[in-house]
Amino acid sequence: MFGSYFSPLDQAVIAGSVLACLAAVYAHLREKDGWALGLILLAAFSMRLMVAQLDPFLNSWDESVHAVVAKHMASHPFTPMLYSDMAMELGIESWDRTHIWLHKQPFFLWMMAISIKVFGNTIFALRLPSVLFTTALVFFTHGIARAMHGRTVAFIAAMLMAWSYWIMMLIIGAVTLDHNDAIFISLVGGAFWGWMRWRGSMSTWKSVAIGLFMGCAVLTKWLPGFLLMGGWAVVAMTRREGRAKELRWMTISFLTGLVVAIPWQISAWMRFPVVMAHEMDLNALHFTTVVEQHGGNPDYYLQSIRDQFHAFPNWLMFGALVLCIAMTRNRELRTMAWVSVLVTYGFYSAAATKMSAFPMVVIPFFFVGLAHLIKWVSLPLASHKAQNALMMGLMLLAAGAMVDVERIQKWHTEQARHDAFIWSLRGSNLHNLEVIDHLAEFMSPGQSTGVVIYNVPFPACMNMMYFHDCQATLLVPSAELVKSLLALGRKVIIVDPPEGVEAEMPPGVLYYRTDGNGFQQPPV
Repeated sequence: MFGSYFSPLDQAVIAGSVLACLAAVYAHLREKDGWALGLILLAAFSMRLMVAQLDPFLNSWDESVHAVVAKHMASHPFTPMLYSDMAMELGIESWDRTHIWLHKQPFFLWMMAISIKVFGNTIFALRLPSVLFTTALVFFTHGIARAMHGRTVAFIAAMLMAWSYWIMMLIIGAVTLDHNDAIFISLVGGAFWGWMRWRGSMSTWKSVAIGLFMGCAVLTKWLPGFLLMGGWAVVAMTRREGRAKELRWMTISFLTGLVVAIPWQISAWMRFPVVMAHEMDLNALHFTTVVEQHGGNPDYYLQSIRDQFHAFPNWLMFGALVLCIAMTRNRELRTMAWVSVLVTYGFYSAAATKMSAFPMVVIPFFFVGLAHLIKWVSLPLASHKAQNALMMGLMLLAAGAMVDVERIQKWHTEQARHDAFIWSLRGSNLHNLEVIDHLAEFMSPGQSTGVVIYNVPFPACMNMMYFHDCQATLLVPSAELVKSLLALGRKVIIVDPPEGVEAEMPPGVLYYRTDGNGFQQPPV
């Protein structure tokens, strides 16, 4: 239809989302703010849900590993496992080849596990929590922007967040750190929203609610989940009146966060002390050492913001952010924004290990900044109608540039066939799904429990484990390990055994040969 590579249903979703946003513009201009926000949320949810199902495979790296851990947590919620068969004798050094998996905090995995428990081990179930949380992030961004700069900036910021390409790629697992960041950013955004929304009417239950956001954020990506506390402490200490009461609310929120986050830490240390110590050491190592070649210059984060806002130059995004915060009239809101942004960028810039997504915990402020800039450049026009026309026009242009539907189509539909590099990624993953289905038939229906499959490349091995009940790894086992597995009643399968391996293996091993049409390794 219309020369598009999107399916008719996908095209209908896109068209419906655009119409919903145009209706939201009408509602906003008529000062029907509730309807306007509701329509934007509907468009955001619809687009996110549509995009979430474009890739029928698990993307590499992080999503594929997170998916398998979440699947196992659906049955064992308090025992995070990547490989559930302890007899495979894997170590703890590699986060993509281990038994007990504590590389990330568990909250986002619990959300995925609940969805998998309800809907099964499907792509829809895996990505649904990120769809829901990032839709909520649109709501939180609206509230943050409204507190800082009023209803019009809030409307524009929510619209831009709804159409963020980068957020949609987090949902689909196509960029780091996929569902972990999608849910973490949303939770921290919820904490900022709560504080800005209730700042003048704080109470015990509101402080507890903010603490719940922070505690769940800590349980998703560790201590940066307490980011709000830095700005809140500065605000409280610089108050001339009501300082003691503000410190009381802040303490309640902080203690609530600790109550949420600490029990898991105690449990993990008591049950898995060796793995937990290894992961905590690795966390600390990120600050002093470049881990997994993720390094960069001191200005790395000033340049890498193009990963999140590809249509807009970095000077524009940072300039809009600075202008937005500087022009925030309320001193406490201004202080909170400055402290949060500066602490975030200062900390991650000082760390040796760098990834472009790390400082995006403050991404709502960038959307508020761009929205404020759109309003600011429209103010010199003489008439109110002209201002509205320019603001809404610039907003729609920015939203269109933000989402870049053609880019989504190029990378995540059949249009990828027209680009050799992109198809080498997408095509190999689709081909591997077919090989996985054939291999699943080879395992024999109803006999897959206790199956261990070797020599399956990454991430195909993770796809194999997520969609089917088996263990699969890229490793080739030793004869001694295979003997021990067979003695325990495991079915051992080696895919396309390398030369000489079959002669070393004991009787009872099954060999699956693909005759030259086997697994393909996507480019890294």
